[in-house]
Amino acid sequence: MNIKKTKKIVIILSIFVLYSFYGNTYGISATSIKLNMKLPKAFHETNFDSDYHVNINKNDYVIKGSPFVFQDYTYIPVGDIAKIFHLNVNYNELDKSVLLSDNEKEIIITPKIHLYNEYGGAMIKSGNETVIKPGVDYILVNDRSYVPLRFITETFGFIVEYENNSKQIIIVGDRSSTIGVNNFSDEQQAIIDAISEYEAKSTVTGKIKGRDFGKQKRRIISNLLQ
Repeated sequence: MNIKKTKKIVIILSIFVLYSFYGNTYGISATSIKLNMKLPKAFHETNFDSDYHVNINKNDYVIKGSPFVFQDYTYIPVGDIAKIFHLNVNYNELDKSVLLSDNEKEIIITPKIHLYNEYGGAMIKSGNETVIKPGVDYILVNDRSYVPLRFITETFGFIVEYENNSKQIIIVGDRSSTIGVNNFSDEQQAIIDAISEYEAKSTVTGKIKGRDFGKQKRRIISNLLQ
């Protein structure tokens, strides 16, 4: 098998693996999202060093740092809620607020106790409309920001149900991926880097009929993942 053909097979297989991993882990390839998780323990009973397994579209997902229940709210790390439900997340260092958003709506949420020991709260902005939700806040535990699960997901249009017999939280809804093309996980980036390294070491220069395809490979892979 010649070098050109081998190179083509390696790249195709790598893209296939990358696409499969990306879609199955976070449900990016599907517009429908379904989360199943057991009701976490109360805050004072929670082991924050343990992993917490939930089910997303019939795939296992591991939350680093266990969710917990505090004052009748279920809290989950903000990074995980953003990945699971395809939300953008930003942190404001100045006032310690967290911003979660999609294409139509955004939530600005502050910590339970923040500047000058004032109680936290949340602000929902949609178009020209702004709604203030006092007493809805996030909690910082072991350098992780935990946000109220029901409040965040229902605000972004998801349906939240609780099955008392099985102690299961079920959240369903439709969502198009809003994760940027450069936000690859470590595993995804490793595959891209492996392709780059393979091409760099190959005797083929990457220029075919005067065109340089090396600069296009990330754009091609990113477009395939959208």
